[in-house]
Amino acid sequence: MGSYVVTPPRSEAAPSRLYLSVAALVAAAFVAVAIPSFQARVTVSGISHPIPMGATVADLVAGDVLDPHPGDLLDVTGDVLETGSGGPPVYFVNGKTALPSERLRDGDRVSVRNGGDRVETTEVTQTPIPIELEKVGDGPLVSLESPGMVGVREDTVGAISGKIVFSKVVEPAQPMVVRRWVPDPSSKVVALTFDDGPWPGQTEQVLDILAEADVKANFFLVGYLAERYPAVARRVTEEGHLIGNHTQNHTVLTRQSGEITRRQITDGSLTIRDVTGVLPRWFRPPGGGMNTRVLQEAQRMKMDLVLWDVDPQDWRRPGVESMLEYLLSSIGPGSVVLLHDGGGDRSQTIEVLPLLIEELKAQGYLFVTLDQLR
Repeated sequence: MGSYVVTPPRSEAAPSRLYLSVAALVAAAFVAVAIPSFQARVTVSGISHPIPMGATVADLVAGDVLDPHPGDLLDVTGDVLETGSGGPPVYFVNGKTALPSERLRDGDRVSVRNGGDRVETTEVTQTPIPIELEKVGDGPLVSLESPGMVGVREDTVGAISGKIVFSKVVEPAQPMVVRRWVPDPSSKVVALTFDDGPWPGQTEQVLDILAEADVKANFFLVGYLAERYPAVARRVTEEGHLIGNHTQNHTVLTRQSGEITRRQITDGSLTIRDVTGVLPRWFRPPGGGMNTRVLQEAQRMKMDLVLWDVDPQDWRRPGVESMLEYLLSSIGPGSVVLLHDGGGDRSQTIEVLPLLIEELKAQGYLFVTLDQLR
């Protein structure tokens, strides 16, 4: 049997110090080269900025490198309605539009254009043109010649601001035409009218004077006063005088809305009817205030409207002699005389009334109601 030699495997020798030193130098060099590769530089407004690799346009905004501004929402005249509610800013990378999420590379040129302003949208609205009142002639009696027609104006307006851009009339308004006239001037008749009653203690005195002189007159009652003093209101109609409507609360109608105007006229008539049994056919607005709403509501109630052509302003209490002189110089055939039995101290009116009746009778005048005058 032959012999042989077994040689055991050599163990791994430990790296020498020299080897380790070389490896360390190589690793350090690698790191020194690799670190710059994890950064990039971009140019914004001519200035170079370092950024991490993988940064986006939005990161430049968050880091205040880019300062974008959205546009504003403007009204149709150019005033700002809402700051920042216009168009969005636009970003550019190397001259091309980019999304905020676009990742940047080394050497990119980045810029932003602020958002544009946006103007509110417009819409077309239609606005009624109110009827104007046109008065023809002069006299105490009023008749409606034309009811008029509401016009239409078309406006192009800002949908938010409501400011008008353009306006045009698509349907012209037609005026309401009323004629004021005097009855036949050849007939020596006169109508005495009394407003603001019934008024306890005064209306009765007026009625006593009229009864004694056998004269019929016209009383324009206030609804709530007729309701408060029903016996006085009923005596007026029982003695043959004409009863008219002077609104429910003695409200100056030209200062009121259409709804209030309607209620004042309607409620006045119905209250007077409930108290006296007579539905008024004549209407006199407080203060003589007359506009299209007043005329329309009076017409709706099928009432005639009457004003006056002789007014001594007895409510001012100018003196009995002064009133009488004015009345006798102003009254003519067909006159409608404005007096008051209520609304305050009417003692001078009560004192002048029999003197006036006596003098007018001596001149040949007849005293009539408005129904007879018309």
